[in-house]
Amino acid sequence: VVFDNSVHESTGSQPTNTSFVSIEKIAKACNYNHTFTVRTENNFEKILRKIKKLKGPIMIVVKIQQSNRESSGRVNIQPVEIKERFMLS
Repeated sequence: VVFDNSVHESTGSQPTNTSFVSIEKIAKACNYNHTFTVRTENNFEKILRKIKKLKGPIMIVVKIQQSNRESSGRVNIQPVEIKERFMLS
């Protein structure tokens, strides 16, 4: 699952290339068996139910809106710490 808001929020909201490059097409080129792009919570829930019957790998791109909050600056946590914190949750 990729949540795409089309910007790098943690570094000042510079645009990403997802306005020009399709994450879904990249997944297809990498031999994902199924790819989906959703824009609503309802559609996301429908896809989650649907994929239970499908053979993977599966890519779901969830298009989300950019936050209206201003970034508090760069993340000051080392990547290893982020990984370990994520693994604990």
